[in-house]
Amino acid sequence: MGYKDRVYFLSENELKVHVVSLKELKVEKEVVLEIPKFYKKMPDGFYGWKKYEGSDKGFTRDIEYWKTSYSRINKVIIEGDFLVLQIRTCSENLKKFALLFYNAANFKLEKTIYTDDLLLCSRKGKYYFFAGGDPGLDDEADEFKINIYSAQIK
Repeated sequence: MGYKDRVYFLSENELKVHVVSLKELKVEKEVVLEIPKFYKKMPDGFYGWKKYEGSDKGFTRDIEYWKTSYSRINKVIIEGDFLVLQIRTCSENLKKFALLFYNAANFKLEKTIYTDDLLLCSRKGKYYFFAGGDPGLDDEADEFKINIYSAQIK
């Protein structure tokens, strides 16, 4: 995601920001983000290469399991001066997802909001979500319903 004269790059399986300078096109620094208590880390080596015999059903099953059983990043956006990450909580006691609002300048976690809806995008302080979660992975996802929310972060 672009922020001022930098690009923030994040992989979906770790809460680390690679800050890339647009002027020099190189990584200036890497910042490990504050990790919420509910975060369920993917086991080391889980995402490595594995040989599957026969059809690709085993591969598909493993990918679906990983996407729903560990706290991967589902979406990253910049809204105002916030780097917003949506991750799965993987907790029976919480909603499906958490929105983590990090200050985009200093990467301090300022707010966490829980939701069962899948973040699609944001614009001018409004956040657009697919109701009920990811329609490809969550049985509760609505056939086609978009929820729009506004968040005041202070």
